Amino acid sequence: MASIVQGLTTGLKYLTLTGELNFGVTQTYKIALYTNAADLSPGSTDTVYSTTNEVVGAGYTAGGNNLVVSDPGFSFDPVVGWVNFGNTSWAASTFTARGAVIYRATGGNGLQYTVAILDFGGDKTVNNETLNIEFPGNNATEALIRFE
Repeated sequence: MASIVQGLTTGLKYLTLTGELNFGVTQTYKIALYTNAADLSPGSTDTVYSTTNEVVGAGYTAGGNNLVVSDPGFSFDPVVGWVNFGNTSWAASTFTARGAVIYRATGGNGLQYTVAILDFGGDKTVNNETLNIEFPGNNATEALIRFE
């Protein structure tokens, strides 16, 4: 049975350990939407973007949307470094999505490594409507990607 488990991915860990991770202006990050048939988890052996079980429908293009990366931040209380993304949406769309993958669309070796899996907690269906993805606050306790 397919399942989507939210979390930071093995791809993110690899990019961090090899020094390839850059949330600055030199790399592009995207968010792709997936159906409930997708099998996605942080420890998945598939550490790169894949079209398998990606959403298909009006208003959605394979590969998803580009994301605006927030300026990375850090804090000493709590001790954490973080980065987040700007909200994104698909207007006038018709499809059903169960989750999403955030991935690096550009980079040093050309591979599109995943960095995070999002679980929507259930199917989200739009019928000629807008699907909005709203990210949490860009701070030490709420940002999507936090190194504690």
